[in-house]
Amino acid sequence: MAFNAKGRVLTGMAFWVVGILAMAQTAYFPHITRSDGGFQTSFWLANPLDHEVNYSLKGYSSSGEELASIVGFLAEDSSQFVSQEALFGEKEIAWFQLESGGALVTAVYQANGEKKTTAHVNQTTELAVRWRVYAGDPELIWDGLALVNPHDVPISFIYHAYDASGTLLGSIFPFAPLMPHAKDLNVLSDNFPQAAYYEIETQLPSLVTALRGDRNSSDRLWVNAAIPLIKDFDTVVLKRP
Repeated sequence: MAFNAKGRVLTGMAFWVVGILAMAQTAYFPHITRSDGGFQTSFWLANPLDHEVNYSLKGYSSSGEELASIVGFLAEDSSQFVSQEALFGEKEIAWFQLESGGALVTAVYQANGEKKTTAHVNQTTELAVRWRVYAGDPELIWDGLALVNPHDVPISFIYHAYDASGTLLGSIFPFAPLMPHAKDLNVLSDNFPQAAYYEIETQLPSLVTALRGDRNSSDRLWVNAAIPLIKDFDTVVLKRP
């Protein structure tokens, strides 16, 4: 499946993308909401350049299975708003990888229903082996994140929680590794409501998206900053509690 220059779906056509995608950069979207999770995800596809650009998407399930491979193109200086269903159909895509020579993608998260606030998250090229996410007031909000392993091998990972003085409050060390191309979801504020900040450590550079919602109402959703602290090491020894 692909979109033409005006964003319409094209079928039964072949695309020459070797020239354009040979110069492409890789970007990621670590989180797409589940169809039964109470939220929906839509996308802005934009081309700010003065020429047509091609793009290629690979979509994965939360367990790491490749479910979709999409090639399309966008006209010069154009933008298209696309629903999750229009882009991926009924497939439960949990995250995707973007290859493009200039296309920009922004995810739009929103709780189901009318008159709900939206949270906009841009594509990212940021991978790190250590991340930090600052906590909000757990009586008012919840802090959650999506962690993605973009590699072809399993990786170990740990969640840590710290108080304002930097004292470790506790850690979650999953017994099973995060499988290749798989995603883990965690509402950190439910596990450590007294935390001032959380840190995520992974065996290889990983992807993180952090979101924050109103605990007393599903109307409001925000993006929270996920800060990469250490970008990459050849080998990382994870801190155990």
